[in-house]
Amino acid sequence: MRPGFRNMKFPGMKARLLRLDRFLQMTDNLDHQPYCPECRSLAEEAEHLSRQTIQTEKDFQQFEIQYMNLFGKINDHLKISHGYRIPNYFISLYTLLYTIVGILAGLFVVYLGRIGNFGKWSYEIGGLLGFVTGLAIGRIAGHRKDKQMKIEHKNLY
Repeated sequence: MRPGFRNMKFPGMKARLLRLDRFLQMTDNLDHQPYCPECRSLAEEAEHLSRQTIQTEKDFQQFEIQYMNLFGKINDHLKISHGYRIPNYFISLYTLLYTIVGILAGLFVVYLGRIGNFGKWSYEIGGLLGFVTGLAIGRIAGHRKDKQMKIEHKNLY
């Protein structure tokens, strides 16, 4: 399949826009699931697509539509059925979640401190401390999870 896509002549900068490198890595992931009938079907569809010849702009437009549909199908199938994720998915997700939780926790601690007269911290200080703490913990936890996904070869591309 790789030689078929590599030998295709795309007009202008279209090859870069199609992200063939990511597509080929995702089709390699399909080969890691030998007992999944949908993976086999998608791999055969990708193989058929790689054999097409592109000579005119109209041929390219039809190829591009088929390619983008197949790209989406493979992406969705690998994510939903086999648990694949894009690189750095968990760093982004955990950073966002832990930051929100950290800010809320920092504000809550300041609120409790004001009720009990334990200190006169401002809400800005509590929010800032919660933000920094949540950000750091989220980045660390997300990095560990992404590292685990990479070890398990569960990255989409």
